[in-house]
Amino acid sequence: MEGYSKEKINISCNLHPFLRIPAVITLSILLNGCAQIVKPTGGPKDTTPPKALIYSPENKSTHFNSTKIVITFNKYIQLKNIDAQLVISPPLKYFPKVTVAGGKSLVIAIKDTLHDTTTYTFNFGNSIADITEGNIVHNFRYVFSTGSYIDSLSLSGNITDALTQTPMKDGIVMLYTSSNDSAPYKELPYYYARSDDKGRFAIENIKAGKYRAVALSKTGTDYFYHPYTEEIGFADKPLEIHRNDTTNIELFTEVDPKLRILKTKAQEPNKILIAFNTSADSLSVRPLNLPSDTILYSHLQYSVTGDSAYYWLYVPRLDSLKFTVLRNKKIVDTASISTFPAKHFQKAGAKREALRLSLNVRDNQQDYDYHLPLNIQSPYPIAKLKLQNIIITRRKDTLHFTADTLSMPFAVSLHAALQADSAYQLLIRPGAFTDYSGKVNDTVKARFATDKPTYFGSLKLTVKVIRKIPFIIQLLDEHGNVLRKDYIRDSTAASPSGGKGIVISYEAIPPANYRIRAIEDEDATGKWRTGNYLKHIPPAKVYYFPQPVTIRSDWDITQDWLVQ
Repeated sequence: MEGYSKEKINISCNLHPFLRIPAVITLSILLNGCAQIVKPTGGPKDTTPPKALIYSPENKSTHFNSTKIVITFNKYIQLKNIDAQLVISPPLKYFPKVTVAGGKSLVIAIKDTLHDTTTYTFNFGNSIADITEGNIVHNFRYVFSTGSYIDSLSLSGNITDALTQTPMKDGIVMLYTSSNDSAPYKELPYYYARSDDKGRFAIENIKAGKYRAVALSKTGTDYFYHPYTEEIGFADKPLEIHRNDTTNIELFTEVDPKLRILKTKAQEPNKILIAFNTSADSLSVRPLNLPSDTILYSHLQYSVTGDSAYYWLYVPRLDSLKFTVLRNKKIVDTASISTFPAKHFQKAGAKREALRLSLNVRDNQQDYDYHLPLNIQSPYPIAKLKLQNIIITRRKDTLHFTADTLSMPFAVSLHAALQADSAYQLLIRPGAFTDYSGKVNDTVKARFATDKPTYFGSLKLTVKVIRKIPFIIQLLDEHGNVLRKDYIRDSTAASPSGGKGIVISYEAIPPANYRIRAIEDEDATGKWRTGNYLKHIPPAKVYYFPQPVTIRSDWDITQDWLVQ
């Protein structure tokens, strides 16, 4: 035992003979307990993946004629999803048997007859990991040739998201010898490589020839394309590879042409969530088991992403519901809900629950942007709005305002002539808002002050475009949110040869870093168009101003941009 002297220890005691045996057993158990091996605790976690030490035959061997490959690592290993992860180029008719021997050796038994003068690449993907911490050997490869040389051509490049232009991490770039459009759906790639965290990829040991290149943003473990759930991109024409080459591919998510209901749930007594397989608009809902004269109110509220909606339905009693969803008055899908949350009933004499409102200005806020309207939002559809119960004051003066109700029934925007560096109060009296269940708001009060005019900056942007098509120009914040959208419809005026360019002025911008994006709008839809793989339609081209635009307080910036 650790910590004990190695000197002889004499133990003597007077015990009855019948008690000596149990005593010896007890002492033995105690001593053995001291000698148990315990896994060390503490210290840094092992994050190093296994490393191949011995190859038999050697990696990148020529004149290969073996049916068995053994690769020994410096750690005990395990295989993860080897059947889906292992891709062999060129593909074999029979999948090899892959096992682990002795804990550290990877054994590959080849069942096929190999072709003459052919370079084979075994891409193990992320299937090999150590057995203790699960550290993965990313993109482990074993290469050999049955001929006298190893194919050495390569294809490299970058894959990015087509709209955001951000690098696609852990994407897969695949090469096919087949000319069939169905190849990414049904066939394993002839060659492939994964992209790193900067979207860079490199496919090596390629044989000279003609290939089709397809890239996927893989979230699963296989090498097949699953439409509408992952992004896809493709080279616009077949690649003739006779020397080391490069290509860049932009990825996009296809739009499912068939709209379907994926999920329905009654979240509240009058609020039903309807989730779809893709974003949608121009929808309506038709109850099938409710007489129309029993419906007090109904409204369809779209989510921000557009792939779900909330159906608000107010009826005297609602225990179950069957309904159809229509798009442009054509039936899309049918669904039903059998249970609804119980309605909350007020006790006699109890105070009715108030309608809680939210504002875009905080009480005691000292830096409100006086260019913005005052927005009031309700969590429930508004049935009645009494503007006379809303008052905006500056000192003792009451301000005139106009109400924008385009966002009703959930919000209203108040436009008043707010001034810079001034103090105001917004007062919403009880009864200004009433929802369809009869709830009314309590008093809401917000005292606030506006920014100084010198807090803001401005940008004057002159845009010129090469292509004679409409363009969308967007101002983005640091998180990629669209703050403003402008259109260039007259591309002649924006032509570098025949026009002075289109001037876009951004006034009173808060100091921050911004990005500017230009989107080709050849279809004149006013929005970015995704691509279609089977129809060979690439996504609409997107351009970004070369660097972020930094707006500083009380600065006026001028920039010229040739979009090309």
